[in-house]
Amino acid sequence: MGNFKKKRKQSDYGRFTPPSLSMKVRFMNYIPFLEWANLILKHFKRIPKPIVPELQFLKDNEVFVLELTDLFCNAHTIGISLKSEGINLQNQKEALRALNDLVQKYPHNSRVMQYSKGIKSYFDQTIPVFINVTSKDDNSPHFPKSLIASSDVIESIFGKLKHRMPNDLKREFSLLTLIIPLFCRKITLSDVYSAMSTISMEDLNQWKRENLKSAKVVFFRKAFD
Repeated sequence: MGNFKKKRKQSDYGRFTPPSLSMKVRFMNYIPFLEWANLILKHFKRIPKPIVPELQFLKDNEVFVLELTDLFCNAHTIGISLKSEGINLQNQKEALRALNDLVQKYPHNSRVMQYSKGIKSYFDQTIPVFINVTSKDDNSPHFPKSLIASSDVIESIFGKLKHRMPNDLKREFSLLTLIIPLFCRKITLSDVYSAMSTISMEDLNQWKRENLKSAKVVFFRKAFD
């Protein structure tokens, strides 16, 4: 793909080239490449003859491309659910249902079996934690209905936080810390109204004085160095 991209990206066949390699593969985001590969395979007979030999590698590996597409789409679907909703019994059932469909499609595929085993192992470790936390007798409306139970999810949350902070992260690690929980749930207009009608700037400043004292700010700065 890389060689084809370099050779054809500024030619008359540039529209057939895959997404940029440097940004996509770095973060293991293969979905755009698989979408491109599937599109090329679907319309392979319509590909201009001069570039058919250069794209023949996709045809030669069509079975693998289709398998990889199913695997990544399954993982992507589960990942989106866990990142937007946390982990709970409902999305666990939905994930396992999708996983069983994938296994039935590839009953003798060792890669699919290994992937399935890893996903099930993840749920085996995290669901008991979720049950233990949510089974406690707590009538608070803010008690969690889901659990953020993945280091990948937590890493993603802090990535979103950095995108919303000024460039000088060491200096501005402040009240913006309070937006972290917003990345763990779906926000409604009623949530926004409730926050604006019950929380004042003095409340926020008081929290800052209590939790972000000068000594702690220095500590945070060291953590970002």
